[in-house]
Amino acid sequence: MWRQQSYLSLISAQIFSSLGDGLALMALMAYVGLIQKATPMELSLVILALALPAALFGTVGGWIADRLERRSVMLVSDVLRGALVFAIPFVSELTYLYPLLFLKGSVEAVFTPAKNAKLKEIVPSDSLDQAVAVSTAIDHGTRIIGPAIGGVLVAWLGIGLSFSVNAVLFGCSALLLLLVPRTPADLHRKNPDDTEKTAGASFTEELREGLLFVKNVPFLRYGLMLLGLVMFVMMLADTQLATLLRVLPEGSPALFGSLMAASSLGTLLMAVIVGKSLKNRSPFLLMSLGAVGLGTAFALCGLFTGVSLPLVWLWCPLLGFMAGASAGMVFVPFQTEAQKRTPVEISGRVFGTINSVVSTASIVGPLFGGLFATAFGVVPLFLVNGSLLAVIGFVTIGVWKQVERRGQGVTKSNGGAQESA
Repeated sequence: MWRQQSYLSLISAQIFSSLGDGLALMALMAYVGLIQKATPMELSLVILALALPAALFGTVGGWIADRLERRSVMLVSDVLRGALVFAIPFVSELTYLYPLLFLKGSVEAVFTPAKNAKLKEIVPSDSLDQAVAVSTAIDHGTRIIGPAIGGVLVAWLGIGLSFSVNAVLFGCSALLLLLVPRTPADLHRKNPDDTEKTAGASFTEELREGLLFVKNVPFLRYGLMLLGLVMFVMMLADTQLATLLRVLPEGSPALFGSLMAASSLGTLLMAVIVGKSLKNRSPFLLMSLGAVGLGTAFALCGLFTGVSLPLVWLWCPLLGFMAGASAGMVFVPFQTEAQKRTPVEISGRVFGTINSVVSTASIVGPLFGGLFATAFGVVPLFLVNGSLLAVIGFVTIGVWKQVERRGQGVTKSNGGAQESA
């Protein structure tokens, strides 16, 4: 895998693209908060404008990734994102910034399934575990490095020039994608001789095909349900971490930063560990254990904060690391198995559906979390949230063998298609 130029070019392009996203978010928050003097509600609308397209158009983005040449889809996405972030500092009013950010989020909703489908397309099946682990590690590693570099750029170059650097990074990603081979023509479908169906009917049929595949493969069906539940319950509390830390006398931006860095580091390391050992482990069981660990970390964080446990600088980062590692146990096995079990010709639609479910949970979760914290307090939120996650994990541990058994027959029946991929 590491000797494949196509794989190295794709991963390098992902690094530049992910860094561009991280830097753009940091520069955007500085621009909106410091230059535009946005209110808390306006800041929330900025995040919503970026995240909502993935929830709304994830499946459509997957259809585009299957219908069109995938390298070209990614390349155009990078060019458009570079142009959009370059234009941000020239927008004088927030009213005009929201549609610009919505458009950027829509382009990203196409890039993500195309990237996942391209990874499936060029990586041999026996290397997918490691390839998905590396891709996940890049995503979470750039979450640590990106904002840090973004902060330095904003301080050194100013907010306006920081957006220009972001645009250059997207351009570098696009150039690297030129070294990735084009998608073989025989992967593009469908039914060129079927002239009786209208374009609208064909579009609906092809969207439905990806949804039906997820429904008919037991691991994908139950795994996506578990993934969506974990993401929703996790996001109930995750966005309230800063509020929770304010309860502590030692609470500070530095403590919050150390917790988030420890969390990303935990996910990064777990991605590497799981990627090497997944062949000998049940992915659904790992996901269930990850839910238990994540719930335990959240519940302990709420409990320790509620009793004002001393040594905050010790237990807070440790619990952040535990939560991040547990999240890695949920996300990496699912992504890896989804890559393995999905035929390459419909992988864009399948990953678009997955992206849509995860994005919806990540949007709805914070809304309910804010309402719960306002009504009952942030400490009870973490206690209830953590307990609920742990219960979900224990329940799914009890049924993982049934899920695995149901999936064996489907995997065997799809083996020919996957081997040809």
